[in-house]
Amino acid sequence: MPTPRQLALLLLVLGTLQAAALPATAQQSPRGFGPTVRMSSSLPSEDAEAEALLRATRAALRDQARQALYAALVDPAPPLPDDERSAERTLQRVIDDPTTTASFKTALQLQLAALHLFRDRPLLASQTLERARRLAGDSRSLLRSIDLFDAGHALSLGQPERARALLGCEQPADVDAAATLLCNSESPLPPAPVFRRELMVASLLHRPLEDARDTAEAARRFIIEPLTLARARVETGPLEPLDALLASAQLRDDVPARLRLHLAIAELTLQRSGPARQADTHLQSATELLQRQRDGFAELRLLAINARHCLDRAPATACPSTAQKLATLTELPPALLPDIPWTRYCTPDSEELALPFCDVTEARGTPPERARAALTRARIQLNAHHPTPARDALLSLEDHLDLLANPPLDLLVERCQLNDLTRTSRTFDVCRQALDLLASPTAESPARQANLVFILLAIARATPPEPTPMAPSAYLRLAIDLATAGHQPLWGLASHAALDAADLHARRQPTPPDAPALFAEALAFDERARSRAEHPEHDLLLDDAARARNLTRWLDALAQLHLWPDLLHRARHTYDLARRTDDTTLGAHALLRRAQAHHALNRYDQACASLLAADALGTPRHLRELSERLRSELPARCLPASSPANASAPNPSRATLAPK
Repeated sequence: MPTPRQLALLLLVLGTLQAAALPATAQQSPRGFGPTVRMSSSLPSEDAEAEALLRATRAALRDQARQALYAALVDPAPPLPDDERSAERTLQRVIDDPTTTASFKTALQLQLAALHLFRDRPLLASQTLERARRLAGDSRSLLRSIDLFDAGHALSLGQPERARALLGCEQPADVDAAATLLCNSESPLPPAPVFRRELMVASLLHRPLEDARDTAEAARRFIIEPLTLARARVETGPLEPLDALLASAQLRDDVPARLRLHLAIAELTLQRSGPARQADTHLQSATELLQRQRDGFAELRLLAINARHCLDRAPATACPSTAQKLATLTELPPALLPDIPWTRYCTPDSEELALPFCDVTEARGTPPERARAALTRARIQLNAHHPTPARDALLSLEDHLDLLANPPLDLLVERCQLNDLTRTSRTFDVCRQALDLLASPTAESPARQANLVFILLAIARATPPEPTPMAPSAYLRLAIDLATAGHQPLWGLASHAALDAADLHARRQPTPPDAPALFAEALAFDERARSRAEHPEHDLLLDDAARARNLTRWLDALAQLHLWPDLLHRARHTYDLARRTDDTTLGAHALLRRAQAHHALNRYDQACASLLAADALGTPRHLRELSERLRSELPARCLPASSPANASAPNPSRATLAPK
């Protein structure tokens, strides 16, 4: 028999249990009977503080998980074992935290599995999914979300039957919206790589799934949205399915989904060359949503699409700040960004702004794309007067060409031209290779004719690695004959070849008597090219510097041969060109040679006048010795008292090219 004390304790315990089992309304005291005594060990304020602390802790954990995922995707993966990566350790720590709810824990497991797939670690992804299933226990909603993710993974591997089995396509009673979309075997599925990319975006980017109990959201994330987007990318039909998804997201006020869809529709519109206004509308909507909810991934993707909006229509020089911002994304994994045609933006007309895009193309493109990117990089550096980086790019080009069985002919021709312009030791060999391919029987065309002349000019200027049967002059004469052949000669290229031939010939010692005739030939070709250009898109006129070189070398040859009347005549024409082009150096050169001719013909007053005019323009460095010799030999009466050291400095008050 229990004692009276034991009976009292038993009654007290039974009363407490009954009070705890009653609903909340039954525990309240009847109206008018005073306050209810709470059966609790803590005060109401303490309960509220504990609940607020728990909410704050869970919010902090969610923020930690979001930041860790962003770091794991954006930051370059360090060369450490998988389990030592700090970002993934943070994710695992949040998963293991006792305050993490089961739904968030499962959602994080799915994020971690997606991250493993993103890093091409399928075994770790499978292990993570198995662990998620064990932690989900008997929860149908959690298990369904895991199955939805696993089905999406199966589609990304090209295993549609396994995906349909996971979604229960054989049990119509359990079919949901995702299964309805996937179970129709007559609907074509997009290629697995395209779906995989969309699955990664939906499962990892723009605030991933955080409540695994929401199976409807999981279906949208892992099946409906990526499948609809992947189909839109490979088909050319209207975008109504995406518009329907966007309208549904707007009804739910699902900001992450709206961001994803606005950006995707804008990107697809630009890819299909659709209305620019439609793309602008979606980009503006995405920008406004980012003001409501910050999203690092969305900001990156928005930046990329805005850059495409400009660079698809104009070179990078038209929007330099946008191009520079896009260049900051080149080191990110491609899956994080929309499709960016880096190869298309690697163009010489974009100048140095295109160099990061060329680097990406060389790193990720196909062998032909890599070769062209290296060639473009060399062209850009050369145009920017950076010969050393240009030579480095040409070295990279040789590595890329080793992977090509049959390099395109136009690539080999430009490779020859750039090696010639940068004066590399490989010029002779690479140009001979291009010449051998171009000389094979083929249809004649102005483009082929021009390329052959360019190559012959480059070979003539190059230093062969060993003696060759043809001298440089022979290549130049062949270039002249080829440029002037046919019914529509390329007179501009002929003038280039004739100038190189004349310059080479005049360097012989003593100066050959026919040297002036070769310079005259170059001038004649240049004048014909300027008066009638048959193929301006393929021909190349002498620029002012080349015309000046032709005339100064011509004057030098006439002086060496003591052809004083011819020198006076040619010096006058040279001075006229110097006036038209405002070339003071060329003008001073012509005046000094004119002074030399007058001195040789004993016309001292004219020689003094020409010498003083040359002094006013500034004596060229290589003619200072001639200037000093003339000054010492001419009568002092016609020259002002001045030191020879000052003769080379132009007088600002008189340094003009006046008619002579």
